[in-house]
Amino acid sequence: MPETQGPKHPFAGGIKSSTLTALQPVPKLKLDMAGVTYEHVYKRYPGNVVITDMSAEIKDKEFVVLVGPSGSGKSTALRMLAGLEEISDGTVRIGERVVNDVAPKDRDIAMVFQSYALYPHMTVYDNLSFGLKLRKTPKAEIDKRVREAAGILGLEQFLDRKPKALSGGQRQRVALGRAFIYVTHDQVEAMTMGDRIVVLNNGIVQQFDTPQTLYEHPVNLFVAGFIGSPAMNFLTVKVGGDGQSMLTGDGFQIPVEERVLSDAGASRGQEVIMGVRPEDIKDVRFPGRDGLPKVNSKVEVVESMGSEIFVYLNIGGKTLTARMDPRSSDIQPGQNVQVAIDTHHLHLFDAKNEKALVSRGAPAAEVPAIAEAQQVR
Repeated sequence: MPETQGPKHPFAGGIKSSTLTALQPVPKLKLDMAGVTYEHVYKRYPGNVVITDMSAEIKDKEFVVLVGPSGSGKSTALRMLAGLEEISDGTVRIGERVVNDVAPKDRDIAMVFQSYALYPHMTVYDNLSFGLKLRKTPKAEIDKRVREAAGILGLEQFLDRKPKALSGGQRQRVALGRAFIYVTHDQVEAMTMGDRIVVLNNGIVQQFDTPQTLYEHPVNLFVAGFIGSPAMNFLTVKVGGDGQSMLTGDGFQIPVEERVLSDAGASRGQEVIMGVRPEDIKDVRFPGRDGLPKVNSKVEVVESMGSEIFVYLNIGGKTLTARMDPRSSDIQPGQNVQVAIDTHHLHLFDAKNEKALVSRGAPAAEVPAIAEAQQVR
């Protein structure tokens, strides 16, 4: 269960290689594991609640990532699972077994920390096999499992090496060979590696879902801003309009469907927070943008990334990031440009409770992932 450090890609299913640039498919280890269940778990210290009412079910052989900022409770959640922290309230199960009062050595849990905590005097083979040896697994079975894992992880040629002779990415893969739950505050790692992701903030589970659902249907402002690189842009707007519904901000208006706002429970005069992903702010000069609302902006900074361009725009006194393709490479800092906002992918959040009202241009109440998440909470 690694604890690592660390923006987000809107795709999942990869692991960073030792070059830290390429993405490779996440290995699916066919090892004997057990599901893990947190049932209304709390962790309290005097004057401080670190984990509040955590409920999550991690399935057998599922690779789950716990993600959140520093101090969100990620490590504490894992330490309670491993028995290194007492559970203040609630139940933790490994398989069908309640482990609240089971000693750490009897829980069959391996912890991998931020530095991956590989044994420096052991080879890769020995690091991978150590937990199996402790459980007195037969020698032939240990060898079979270690070599199978090494093959999936691309470590066959490194089995005789010690950690100091490995790159950072190779050490990470050795650590992964011992885990099924991963902890990080690098959401790129979370998005590219996890089957599902638990997003934690201030000790509270904000959302537990697949990477794509988190990206497309964040249940609240925190998840929307945390998952995504570059991050989602936010502007405070007011619902208005005479006949045609409008989202009105400082110096701009964006028309939206009346049905969407009414079904979301938004009313005229209400202040809401509008969220728009960088890729949904588009250069108006190219085909396919005719039906989208246009907004005036001033270019502050342009960053060429080769296959794409990040354009930082001043809209209504706020700096927003647009992710554009190379056709927009002639845009220069200081220019006044019109951009199109893709309202089909627009997000709206209640300014008071920060819950999603509209998700990708549809009422959030119609999105099962959001309805279920808010029911659980």
